[in-house]
Amino acid sequence: MDRRDFIKKLTAGSAGAAAASCTPVDGGKLIPYLVPPDDIVPGVPTWYATACRECPAGCGVLARVREGRVVKLEGNPEHPDSRGALCPRGQAGLQGLYDPDRITGPLLRVDGDLQPTDWDTAMARLRELVGDGPVGWVGHHVTGTLDALVDEVIDAHPGSRRVRFETLGYSASTTAWNRLIGQAVVPSVELSATDLIVTFGADFLETWLGTVSMTRGFAEARQVKEGERCRFVQISTRRGLTGDNADDWISIEPGHEAVVATALAAEVIDALGDSLDANLRATALAWVDGVDPQAVAAAAGMDPAQLRTLAGALVKASDPVVLGGGHALGAAAAADLETAAGLIDLLLGATGRSVLPDRPVPVSGLSSHADLLEVLELARGGTLRALLLHHTNPVHALPLDAGARETLEAVPVVSFATLLDDSTMLADLVLPDHSPLEAWGDHEISGDRVVLQQPAMQPLHDTRSTGDLLLALGPNPDQTMQQAVHRRWNALHAESGVGGSASSFWQASQRSGGHFAAPAGATDAEAAAPTGHPTLLLPQEPLPTAATLLQGPADGLPLLVFPTIQLHDGRGANRGWLQESPDPVSKVTWDSWLELHPDTAASLDLSDGDGVRVEGDNGSFETTVVLRSGIRPGVVAVPLGNGHGELGRLAAGRGVNPVESLPLVLDDASGTLARATTRVRLHRTERRPQARTQLETHDHEREIARFVTLPAAAVAAEAHHENSGFYPEHEHPEHRWGMSIDLNACVGCGACEVACSAENNLAVVGPTAIANGREMSWIRIDRFESENGTAFVPILCQHCHNAPCETVCPVNATYHTDDALNAMIYNRCVGTRYCSNNCPYKVRRFNWKAAEWREPLDLQLNPDVTPRSVGVMEKCSFCVQRIREGERDARLADRDLVDGDLTTACAQTCPAGAIHFGDMNDQASVVAAEQRDERAYTLFEELNTRPAVSYLARTRLSANASSEEDL
Repeated sequence: MDRRDFIKKLTAGSAGAAAASCTPVDGGKLIPYLVPPDDIVPGVPTWYATACRECPAGCGVLARVREGRVVKLEGNPEHPDSRGALCPRGQAGLQGLYDPDRITGPLLRVDGDLQPTDWDTAMARLRELVGDGPVGWVGHHVTGTLDALVDEVIDAHPGSRRVRFETLGYSASTTAWNRLIGQAVVPSVELSATDLIVTFGADFLETWLGTVSMTRGFAEARQVKEGERCRFVQISTRRGLTGDNADDWISIEPGHEAVVATALAAEVIDALGDSLDANLRATALAWVDGVDPQAVAAAAGMDPAQLRTLAGALVKASDPVVLGGGHALGAAAAADLETAAGLIDLLLGATGRSVLPDRPVPVSGLSSHADLLEVLELARGGTLRALLLHHTNPVHALPLDAGARETLEAVPVVSFATLLDDSTMLADLVLPDHSPLEAWGDHEISGDRVVLQQPAMQPLHDTRSTGDLLLALGPNPDQTMQQAVHRRWNALHAESGVGGSASSFWQASQRSGGHFAAPAGATDAEAAAPTGHPTLLLPQEPLPTAATLLQGPADGLPLLVFPTIQLHDGRGANRGWLQESPDPVSKVTWDSWLELHPDTAASLDLSDGDGVRVEGDNGSFETTVVLRSGIRPGVVAVPLGNGHGELGRLAAGRGVNPVESLPLVLDDASGTLARATTRVRLHRTERRPQARTQLETHDHEREIARFVTLPAAAVAAEAHHENSGFYPEHEHPEHRWGMSIDLNACVGCGACEVACSAENNLAVVGPTAIANGREMSWIRIDRFESENGTAFVPILCQHCHNAPCETVCPVNATYHTDDALNAMIYNRCVGTRYCSNNCPYKVRRFNWKAAEWREPLDLQLNPDVTPRSVGVMEKCSFCVQRIREGERDARLADRDLVDGDLTTACAQTCPAGAIHFGDMNDQASVVAAEQRDERAYTLFEELNTRPAVSYLARTRLSANASSEEDL
């Protein structure tokens, strides 16, 4: 490709993206830089507000575009839930756009194989398969314009069935609230003002509801105010990332969650006593009729006094909230558990305050696993002409007993997808969809607010938007998805009460990323206020009084199958950033694992790292043992997300999919697939090498993770060492950049790690290199356990004032800048690695191998950051490119930099707001203030390195939630 063709291709994307934000796109016109588009200046980024579609939450994102290609995703600060943050999956959405394994054009099955075809042939085949008869639509969660278009297609084919399917569904919650108040909704949850949170395993910091908004709310609740903060108690069999952030973990036997929650509800009713209205009390007692809290607690393996103590604490709290099991549990009585949790919230007044049924989240309309199984059965029976799959993978999501593979092999299947997953590989026709960053759309969030999804660049491949394809099947085939979205937003303007013209409303929505404002004449607070307190209904039958029995061999161990924050249900398993980002709890990368308590492992003669074959009545698989204390003895747990037969080169054949080996058991009330229903036997196999980034979880009294006991305010550590040294002090006349990290806010989610990779062109090195200790991440999150609790400590280059690395470099490749950065000159480095040996924080990375970027992954590279060559040392630069850009912008505006003008990628994306970056010379800056905080400390102060990164000690409560006298 010559220079002229290269510039044309880049400019085509730039021009299209620019036009997409203001006027209809003319996708066929190439505009050379001889006539540059108005919105494109070479070397200057353009930002487009759009929507993240990596999970049902629909956070707002800003896409950073350079010369026609998206190079970074940031959270949209105007989005009311995410407020400018993103989770790891949201940051990795960029690799979904540039995935080398994306389907590049339509595919048609010919002689048993999927072969490339043209769009005319593909559309003709689509019309033939759909015909006039009934079809089945199985699609992931969509709302807004696309949701309406799917309904139009279904309505135009009488007898058709639609399944709104998510592997991690919410039907247990909708069933529970329909029982309690007669509304089949999933309430939104606001944790920021709570003072006591009790959950039965809900992983609200990982996959449940909106990861970003829930993390933000939880972090706000944990802020110390007047010597106090929120307490978090988790009652569960396994303690995952969310449980690691709990103040107290009450371990119970699996299968007892719903009945323990019912018993807690009975104790709460008793503790409330006469304060409850007589009618409400009578109704509430009908829900828990027959339950014996003391007997339930004893059977569940917990101290019976804990239930009464916890009930008393809930009643005394000013703003408590109780959450059920969420996605993490997968219990056979999931709806009963959610009902019991909701009942307690109703009795405590949490509904209308922290739990908002009147402000439901859009996942309330999702279907259940039972609905999916019914449609598969109809297809097998010949009732449906064809199955249309839209970004769903039932073969991977369901147990083998469901027969999903056999069904898709037997019936005509059309798949709207971006990757050839296990289900799409069985399709007769594959219609490749745009990436969300290439397509028009919109997404509803809670409170009648809508996120606008607009393309940030031209499509990379010969793909088409699913919305455009559905419009082509309708009465107006010449319409486009952009026109349909625009038409819906004109109607939204008319309904919203917002003043001005429809055109100005549309342009304002494009700039802000959606419609989030209150109606005309109303304040934001009034728009967000709950409309009323729901009335508790009488039960059709009381909640359960006995635990759920597990299937499988009586001498087997209960198996828990849980999702993780990185891989969710597995849809992002082909993204190197997510696979290489270690699981926050196990620190495993690029693989699956089996969690086992050390006592159980000892009884089975198993040790950490042993290979193990897991056998149940419905199948078996092999994986690796990871020992941890955060799981109840006698129980095993395996994560979701891996085990794909297809999906791409990074995902295929990696890890295991434990769902395949589960029995097909549904929650009778809600139709949810119950994953915690079986027992398995373990058999040791050969040791399997595994890529883990951390094996030791104790800091051996090095005070890496420090704790402060509330209400005390002093850090239990030695006094700060006085500065001393042989060399003159560095001078920082203008700026002295530094960072503070609040361990009380950090939840260990790993968003900062992925954001750093995206911003700084970090190479994905793979499992073999990581197993050899050669990972390239510039920031890592170490997890430490102690009698004080679990703490997550982000560790990056400390940019020391007395940097040990600088004094040993023989070629002066690393040096101290005037603004206090420990900088690297890559082309001066000769790879002696002396600096790494002399760094006490072990944060410098050596390039053992030249980075490889399979096309088109090379398009994701940030042009402001130099990719490093083999044989050089690299490490965190405090995103120096952002610092220089901020300084340049301030200089051009003829003003001084002020606190908040610039930040690092890790601080920008942090959902918990745990990381702050700024000028330590500015005594009014957040960083300077936090470094003066009484909780502040630096790592290894006795070494006199004088880091520019300080930490705020994690707080622990003086009382234990299981202690009756303390509560």
